[in-house]
Amino acid sequence: AKTNKHEEVIEQLAEKCNTLERFSRRNNFRIVGVPVQKGENCVNLVSDMLKNDLHMEAATIERAHRDGRGYQGKPPHILVKMLSYRDKVSVMIKARSTLREKEFYVVDDLTKVDLKEKKKWKAEVSAAYERGEKCRFVAGKWRGENGVPVKFNSNS
Repeated sequence: AKTNKHEEVIEQLAEKCNTLERFSRRNNFRIVGVPVQKGENCVNLVSDMLKNDLHMEAATIERAHRDGRGYQGKPPHILVKMLSYRDKVSVMIKARSTLREKEFYVVDDLTKVDLKEKKKWKAEVSAAYERGEKCRFVAGKWRGENGVPVKFNSNS
């Protein structure tokens, strides 16, 4: 019985830890697919992208740098932290429609736990889109209209 109680506490602490990590990433996003340039300055690179591609002059970048080594011959993501959450949301919204023709794209900076949860339901989310249902991954859950969490059946 004591072991079960400990496991329960550990699970609660892991969940709380993920929530705190999610909150610390709140102002972050990743730019995927930008080739590495010798001697690049990621803050300047992102600033130019915001101005030229998204027409956002006033957004303030707190930090920007490459994250990791890349994967399967692809360049490492550029991890960007904006000064304000509102700027981050504006970037995400504008990027969705503006960057469709570009070779790079913008994604939210998710925790490992959240990324695993998001990928777990990829097929179900695709099927929902085909039925005309739009879903967004927010705060560790797939959500439908009005931000209501969507429950997927693992048998579908």
